[in-house]
Amino acid sequence: RSFSAISGCCHSRIGYAAIHVQAASATSQGKKRRGRSFATAPGEASLKHTPYGQRGSGFYTDATRGCFDVIHRLRTPVLKAVEEALGRRTAKKDFTSPFRIMDLGTADAGTSMPLIRECVKLVRATPGFASVPVEVIYEDQPGNDWNSVFARTQGTVPTPNVPKDAGGLGDLENCFVLASGTSFYNTCCAPGTVDVAFCATAFHWLTDTPAIIPDALHSACTGDPVALKAFQQQADADWRKILKARGRELKPGARLVVANFAKDGNGYFLGLSARTESMHDNFARIWKDLVTPAEFQATNFPNHYRSLEECAAPFGAGGLFNGLKLLEAETAIVPCPYLDGWLADPSKRTPAEQATHYVPTTRTWSNSTFLAGLADTRGQQEKEAMVDELFAAYAAHVAKDPNNHGMDYCHSYLVMEKEEAEKVAAGSGKIPSQTRGISTRALAKPSVLNWSTPCGADIFVATAKGSLSNELPGNGGLRIWDYADTNEAITEAIGLAKSMESKHSVYNTGFAGAKVVVNASSSADNKLTIDKKALMLQLGQVLNDLDGTMYTGCDMNSDLDDMELLVSKTPYVLAGIPNLALNPNDATAFGVLGSLEAIADSRFGGVKGTSLVVHGLGNVGNTVARELLAAGATVYVYDILPGRAAELPGAIDLANKLSGNSTLAWASTLPEHDIFVPCSKSSLIDVENALALPAKAICGSANIPFASSDAEDAFTSRDRIFIPESITSAGAVIADSVEHFDLKLFKEAEPKSIYAFTRSIVYSKTMEALDVLKDKQVPVKEMVKQMSEQSSSQKPIGQLFSTFGVRKANVNQNRVFGSSSQRSYTTVSGPMRSFSSAVEKPQDVCIIGAGIMGMNIAYQMKRRDPALNVTILERAPGLGFGSSGWSTGFLRAFYSFDNTMELALDGIHAYKNWGDYTELGSEAEAYFTHTGALWMLGKSHADSMAIHERLKKYNVQSEVLDGGGVSKKFPALSTEPYPEFNMETGDVVDKDWGDLWAVYEYGCGHMDSSSCLRDIHMACERVGVNFRFNSRVQEILSNPAASEAEGVKLVDGSKVMAGTVLNCAGPWFQSLNQTVGVKTSTEMLPTRIQVGHMSLPEDEDLLSLPFVADFWGNSGVY
Repeated sequence: RSFSAISGCCHSRIGYAAIHVQAASATSQGKKRRGRSFATAPGEASLKHTPYGQRGSGFYTDATRGCFDVIHRLRTPVLKAVEEALGRRTAKKDFTSPFRIMDLGTADAGTSMPLIRECVKLVRATPGFASVPVEVIYEDQPGNDWNSVFARTQGTVPTPNVPKDAGGLGDLENCFVLASGTSFYNTCCAPGTVDVAFCATAFHWLTDTPAIIPDALHSACTGDPVALKAFQQQADADWRKILKARGRELKPGARLVVANFAKDGNGYFLGLSARTESMHDNFARIWKDLVTPAEFQATNFPNHYRSLEECAAPFGAGGLFNGLKLLEAETAIVPCPYLDGWLADPSKRTPAEQATHYVPTTRTWSNSTFLAGLADTRGQQEKEAMVDELFAAYAAHVAKDPNNHGMDYCHSYLVMEKEEAEKVAAGSGKIPSQTRGISTRALAKPSVLNWSTPCGADIFVATAKGSLSNELPGNGGLRIWDYADTNEAITEAIGLAKSMESKHSVYNTGFAGAKVVVNASSSADNKLTIDKKALMLQLGQVLNDLDGTMYTGCDMNSDLDDMELLVSKTPYVLAGIPNLALNPNDATAFGVLGSLEAIADSRFGGVKGTSLVVHGLGNVGNTVARELLAAGATVYVYDILPGRAAELPGAIDLANKLSGNSTLAWASTLPEHDIFVPCSKSSLIDVENALALPAKAICGSANIPFASSDAEDAFTSRDRIFIPESITSAGAVIADSVEHFDLKLFKEAEPKSIYAFTRSIVYSKTMEALDVLKDKQVPVKEMVKQMSEQSSSQKPIGQLFSTFGVRKANVNQNRVFGSSSQRSYTTVSGPMRSFSSAVEKPQDVCIIGAGIMGMNIAYQMKRRDPALNVTILERAPGLGFGSSGWSTGFLRAFYSFDNTMELALDGIHAYKNWGDYTELGSEAEAYFTHTGALWMLGKSHADSMAIHERLKKYNVQSEVLDGGGVSKKFPALSTEPYPEFNMETGDVVDKDWGDLWAVYEYGCGHMDSSSCLRDIHMACERVGVNFRFNSRVQEILSNPAASEAEGVKLVDGSKVMAGTVLNCAGPWFQSLNQTVGVKTSTEMLPTRIQVGHMSLPEDEDLLSLPFVADFWGNSGVY
């Protein structure tokens, strides 16, 4: 088992050997056939599936009449999907954006054209959609016969079942034909833009031929279990890629309808049914006699006929995969029309004519596979002659008894739907993708994959329950150790994966329990000798091969420096890398602190005065001990490296008591204490030490602290408390969940916000565990199981972070790598806060929108009347998702109306004194940057003087400048007018723009909008404003007379009652006004403004430029 960076090589895993076979005739440039070059998309099985027939002739459709019948069977679900899409768009009043239909694996577009026409006509017949543009996207590989696609859609080649005078799709007005050669293994168009997608007889093609089939040409016919398993695994991986791509393309609620070639419960598949001989077996028999053994093996078809179970496998018991829900699945056989025609009237053709009539339909899709299997030593003409001979021999065989030959189509018919996020948020009981359903974990057994590497280490990826999957990916840190043998490494990997499973399930992180363990050599002094850089590069390749089903991070002997290197090779790393100031070890430490605080609060009257022994002062233990000392606890410490204890002033070092007692009952040498905190190695406490340990409770970060279940029982039987690491040591996996589910907020959050979140969550979970353990009859394992089952129906914990009141960090962050002692530690003080901010009682004021307007109003209301109950509802998961977050934040006095100028000046005063206004003082992040404003509006001298006088009336200093004055004041600015262009020729129109006059306004400047939002949010919280994020308002509620507001109704069906409702929803406020019949005197429409950003060199003339309103000439720029 070896690694290789060469494209096409595979890495074998425990249980099977995957062997890549490259056809002898393969070249990197594509296959040439009769002088034409055919391309294959990245990920396609090279050379083995290229078009057959004269390009532009429409040969495929003419020779594949059975596909019309297959697609006709898709008619009902496809038209239903169109109806559903039209219904959703009507509800949203979307009558302008194009209606997009995607035909995947289209071939020459002929067989699907009748259905496409029906879809377009259904759109046109629906009220409101008569003139809506319809886009039909035809997808296939780059080497497809695109000439025929356009010939058929434009009507230059007629299509069966389509009126000859229709011109293909030409008679359908406002219908646009688009083509994508991206390959359906990848995303073919913009995310969330496809209304309906379907595929007929294409998804069975694979990205590679994964193994030699020794006894057949097709996996459906092989009796070799190794080859069959390799094809099944390749087909499963490719199917998941296809589904993931479709999940990205489809709009929420949109449907994908598929007819997949299948092998049904009776063992029937394409070309083999109750009435026919096996087409594939006949191909193999004839081909074997024509070619060499090596060529026969190189001819294996790179496709697989999935069973219905294989098609449904990615969706699991919950029926969901990557946002797609499986609605319908069945298998059925569509009879071959060529055989039906013969059986209906054998006198119509002779047997030889029937063979000639039927056999071409088998060649349209198989011809290139046979050509690709032939050796390069043969010339192109010889190859084509041999394939001609094959089909001639097959035709001769068919002619002997046409009654037994036909290509009956065996398919699985599938209907899938993209989940609508709002349905999930509404508490419908549906399990969204990437979240946990209990059934996805049911009764599965641990499994281990392994790879050997050139750097001399073995990599093991262990899962606690079953195989890895995209809907519930594995997550566990990278542990590097010198194990005695492979069995020891695998045993520890499985044990650690089980421990991770408990953590993930207890907190519903959205991940499954897994672990990456590396068995590496070490020197006599126990230092690892492995090349860590080489290991990270090879591990990155492993994670990429696992394709998003496994994520890893830091653990024993792997640190943030390693993760930095690893993340440069693979995206499947969760170690806090996107947030440069965050330390995952600190996230674990603060989780442990939360658990310790819960035990201390419930059993010992608080942390202050409680005695604890911290065993292990590594990255986690050091922080735990430091924080406990700061909280007034009595802290005993021990570490195998004696210098570590010296870094903790006030801690009592136990090194003299414990050193040299590793084989004895070391616990008996410890002083009496309240809580033992294991933060060191696994299996630390055996039965003897469990009986001798003078502690009332055990709570720490070490995974698997007990050497055996007997040891655990020995401790708890003494009426002692044990809170397992699945609860206490979950800070890092909680942070992983935040990083995975709310990456934007994770990047921007101050580390102390994340630490406080983990501390609060673990504190609450520990209190829950202590309550369960009051019942002496409940074992610890049963308690963990109960808590896991309760969590499984909740949102992933990472999605709750946005409701926690997150403080965002400054953009410029720096992480110091290389030594944990160089990292700073942040104490998160203050009371524990609930992560749920739900409003239970009626409010005085409900404000819709947590933008700069909504929060400022809330802030002023609470300042004026602290007794008011004010709640802000925000549809986004955090601050800055709307217009306020994207604002340039520019502040100026000059506006067209006097009352607007008065408001602007009042605002400028507040922003220039921002710390005083928010009462945050020096804590405020935002600050005013003066730039001034240059108004180059193309106005005359008289008009410019009028602006100057208006500003003067409001005590705003300004000056009027001519072109020379502008150049003198701002040398970097051009004073030339922006030219006007002839829109047909592109030539500059010669035009006299007159003299340049401009007004320079002093006192203008800008504030960073995101910083302002964070500051005003903090100010609001301090005066007692309630916030609810992820709370989208559906309508405003009023009394029966519609004269008074009574509150709002959210999209999840819940209500917030309030006597006053303020609509601060930004550009989209009008839609909410309409729910209570409120109309504005002028029509308000959301308008997009384009804002560009560019970096400037360190040039004083450039850096001192003012805000410029440039309408000098025909610029159109503001």
